[in-house]
Amino acid sequence: MRQQYKNILIITAGIVAALLVIGGIAWKVYDVSLQGTDASHRLCSKLFNDKNPVQLDAARQYGIVPPETRAEALVMTSQLVKIEDTQYYKVDRLTHSIPYLTKGGSSLLEMIAKNFAEQLQESQIAPYRLIVTSLLRTREDVHRLREVNVNASKNSPHCYATTFDITYARFDAPQTNSIYRKASKGELKRVLMEVVRGLQLEEKCYVKYEQKQQCFHITTRMQ
Repeated sequence: MRQQYKNILIITAGIVAALLVIGGIAWKVYDVSLQGTDASHRLCSKLFNDKNPVQLDAARQYGIVPPETRAEALVMTSQLVKIEDTQYYKVDRLTHSIPYLTKGGSSLLEMIAKNFAEQLQESQIAPYRLIVTSLLRTREDVHRLREVNVNASKNSPHCYATTFDITYARFDAPQTNSIYRKASKGELKRVLMEVVRGLQLEEKCYVKYEQKQQCFHITTRMQ
């Protein structure tokens, strides 16, 4: 009977925590036990729901003129920042994009990654790196992507070099032994959510939670 009562209290606390987060009252109270569940996806979908038209407006305001081809994009790299692996994030193998962002996009990515690293350290978690899965796309890239993914947007903010995707399903584990503890994917996802949510509330970015692609689709609002 005592165990049953304890279980009820745990479930109730989780529900209250989720409601507080949805109301924007206490993001830090988010219950880790919801990770990987339908409840987690519903919560993320509600918090991170900046749809394509909103992100596209910001991309047009802060981004470049969309290049048609890879060759054209490479000519424009003098006004862009090349995105390469750092101690805070890793660039995934890119199939439908190339590793460039605007200065504002690059600054936002660096901010997210550093904030993530700092929060891990504060929680005494080993220094996992974020994984960036998509960056600048040309019109040609978008056309090719739509051939294999019918849900891909024809008018993509990625074409303006202001937008990038960070996966919440994979994290790059430390290559050397750390004095800090390992963490589950669910716990790492929670930390990433907190970081992204904070910057979203500061109006530094727009964010869409992509459940099928398992990523945060992020557009900078920084020049």
